Amino acid sequence: LHPEARSVNLDADPFKGSLREPLLRLMALMRGMEIQQAKGTHVVKMDELDLKIGQMAHSFPSVFSFMLPEYSPGGRAGAATLVGPETMIMDMPKVVGLLNGMFSMVKYGLSRCNGGFGTEPAGCKEGDFSRATAHLSFSRPYVGTSATESSPADHAEDVVSELSTILTSGRLGIENKQIIKDAYIDELNDTAATDPSENALRLALQLILTSPEFHTTNLVAKTGALRTQPDPPQASGAPYKAIVYVMFGGGCDSFNMLVPHTCTGSKDVYTDEYLEIRQEIALQKEDLNVLNGPLRNQVCETFGVHPQLGSVQQLFNR
Repeated sequence: LHPEARSVNLDADPFKGSLREPLLRLMALMRGMEIQQAKGTHVVKMDELDLKIGQMAHSFPSVFSFMLPEYSPGGRAGAATLVGPETMIMDMPKVVGLLNGMFSMVKYGLSRCNGGFGTEPAGCKEGDFSRATAHLSFSRPYVGTSATESSPADHAEDVVSELSTILTSGRLGIENKQIIKDAYIDELNDTAATDPSENALRLALQLILTSPEFHTTNLVAKTGALRTQPDPPQASGAPYKAIVYVMFGGGCDSFNMLVPHTCTGSKDVYTDEYLEIRQEIALQKEDLNVLNGPLRNQVCETFGVHPQLGSVQQLFNR
């Protein structure tokens, strides 16, 4: 290995290391935990990774790749004039999407269960990979204390240490390692479980996937101190203009697409319900594309669709 990769001093340097790219984290999990395709499945296919985690092979958002090399994040890293290109694509939905997808793969195999990255639905029963297109085949069974088998504590030490080596290059901290070992032993001692060792392994995997050591490439040093709450910003009194950017995962909800228009019954649904619910973001009646077709058993005589859905109006009014 390159001398830099073997330097203990550099590992302890807070200015060295980085956040791992989301796709590399996913590949590390799949490769390290020995992903295995289902019988008859020759290609591991994953769905919409560019939307769920921010990266996918051959899905660059522009010719400049996924991130800018000079990007500096906010917070302490930016204040220290450090760059963190990987943080550029890790907004909150993608952080949650990455964890949900990896947890789903651990528990159900590659499927669409609970935010999974698969292309096919499965039974969504933890530990049952019969309907998954692939699953993590890494296994460390435990049959109980015997002349040839270690104690639960020793077995937990062996398994968690091996997972630390594979997934964090052995950088899992003492405190985090002990937390995972304790959780592993609790699951291992669950006599009511059908396969406690596999349950314990899946739990340990999920805990490691949430550890900072898995998501970064440097050593993690805990100070034990609570983070201080920043002081709220003080108004300067100077006039300014602000652009507020709101990111939605969708936005085409029912009341943003189909709106009550003319309601002459016992209640004006547009005024009494629609405006009351939508308030500032309500579509104005005069802006709607009115649907004039015959309606039966509806609370309103006519409805309208979003101003940008003129093609829908034309199809309905034919």
